[in-house]
Amino acid sequence: MRVPVCIIAAAVGVAAAAFPAAAEQPDPLAARLVDPEGTVVTLGGALGPQPLVVNLWATWCTPCIAELPALAALDQWLRPRGGQVLLVAAEPGDPALINRALHDRFGVTTLDSHVDRAGLVTAALGIRAFPATVVLGRDGAVLELIIGAEDWDDPAVRARLAAWLQPEQAR
Repeated sequence: MRVPVCIIAAAVGVAAAAFPAAAEQPDPLAARLVDPEGTVVTLGGALGPQPLVVNLWATWCTPCIAELPALAALDQWLRPRGGQVLLVAAEPGDPALINRALHDRFGVTTLDSHVDRAGLVTAALGIRAFPATVVLGRDGAVLELIIGAEDWDDPAVRARLAAWLQPEQAR
């Protein structure tokens, strides 16, 4: 069952200039993020050899916060199967403070969050609402884009994700 989403402009009054047009950042893999230690990395650099379930969330987004525990459980389910969850906070905050909130206020202690301070990933993917989840294949291709919260414990959702984890020739 899908739950409500947070519309970026309506929820916080974000000006359009805060999230650049997709033409300015056409490749989400080239988008610069700040990792939990404060190092600037690209989304492509975080990809590695495994598929990624990239969840774009914000500390002010109630549906985002509600699905965080299920995303942590999904990460534990994906890792032995060759995938993982990457949280990306889409807000201009300090990674240390965002991760402290993730761990202490929201109770998710098994994941850390990267930060998309400039909104480059959201802009490149045309995302205007949170939460949003992008499934990236081993080659960085967008396999699926989900706008809104998802029931990550649903067997049908997990079966769909498991199919993306299979090598190309096995699908």
